[in-house]
Amino acid sequence: MDGLYGHTRLLAISCCAFEFLMGICAFIKPCQRFMAWAFPAVMAFFVYITYINYTDLYGGIESCGCFGELIHFTPASSFYKNIVLLGLSLILLAIHLWQAYKRHQS
Repeated sequence: MDGLYGHTRLLAISCCAFEFLMGICAFIKPCQRFMAWAFPAVMAFFVYITYINYTDLYGGIESCGCFGELIHFTPASSFYKNIVLLGLSLILLAIHLWQAYKRHQS
């Protein structure tokens, strides 16, 4: 993983841009089918990342920086926030699948 150290800024900007584009795509009708699947996948990734930070035995990061300098989350609160968001995204996926099933039945 040390080879990625020189690319952290690019990776951070790409991650933020990807999240922003996902938010825009959520409002575009043709993208909604893909986004219903993408949201839980991305949230599962973030749950994994925050779990790694939460269980870091060496101290890790004191604030996740999720909202910049405005709101400071501890690694534990960031992990639990992502668990809640993962649950909500799974509910969104279930609603999408239920609506697709109902459309298929009629």
